[in-house]
Amino acid sequence: MRILILAVLGLPLLTVSLAAGERPAPPVQDLSGLPRHPVRRVVDGDTIRVELDGQSESVRVIGLDTPETVHPSKPVEYYGKEASARAGELLADQLVCLIPDQGEELQRDRYGRILAHVWREDGLCFAFEMIADGYAQDYPKYPFREDYMELFAEAEAFARDNGLGLWGEQPR
Repeated sequence: MRILILAVLGLPLLTVSLAAGERPAPPVQDLSGLPRHPVRRVVDGDTIRVELDGQSESVRVIGLDTPETVHPSKPVEYYGKEASARAGELLADQLVCLIPDQGEELQRDRYGRILAHVWREDGLCFAFEMIADGYAQDYPKYPFREDYMELFAEAEAFARDNGLGLWGEQPR
């Protein structure tokens, strides 16, 4: 009898915990009519090089931050190599669309990198995937589209709650 009562009482908790563990739905973007740019190199988890107007251009992906792997004055950070490798799996030899955050013109940061939301031509939002899988953290330091900010925050909460990637147990 006790087992039955515990099982019945525990069932709602199990249902709630399963619902809380669902991966958030990714953002959707209409990419029709947008130019596609070949990814020439994945620099690290949040920076790529693409071909744009016949030039190789550095692109800093908006909305995420990954552990450092190539910073000239910082050591390789925990989970940085894994984040860079995952970025390579998602973007190497792909065609991507670069979506500006504000207005219609792509902006540059203080290092001369293009700032853009990066979408694969198949509709995959690169930043969302990296964050939801635990390879990156949401990076709202520089505000961007509110709808993306909310989705990226949900994606990070999912990764944290499930101990994915850099939110998992760190080796000692």
